[in-house]
Amino acid sequence: MQQKVALITAASKGIGLACAREFYDRGYKVSIMARGSEINDIGNELTGVAIEGSVTNKADLKRLVDASMGAYGRIDVVVNNTGHPAKGDLLDLEEED
Repeated sequence: MQQKVALITAASKGIGLACAREFYDRGYKVSIMARGSEINDIGNELTGVAIEGSVTNKADLKRLVDASMGAYGRIDVVVNNTGHPAKGDLLDLEEED
């Protein structure tokens, strides 16, 4: 059986980093993304895919998914973590938000 794969955004610190480490410790391959370059060191530590990018940028999210699929051929878990969610009433938010 192939290892399961977890994709985690905003994974350079806090909850996102804790999730990435927990999945790694449980035997998952991890694909992680964060805005800062420190994500590359974390990716090396966790022997995973690491992408510098933002959850607010569709192209960055696509790069993360494409890199994950290219490296592992699957995604089993998504943790769509962010420290800066869009503000406002959920049903009133525009797609850009």
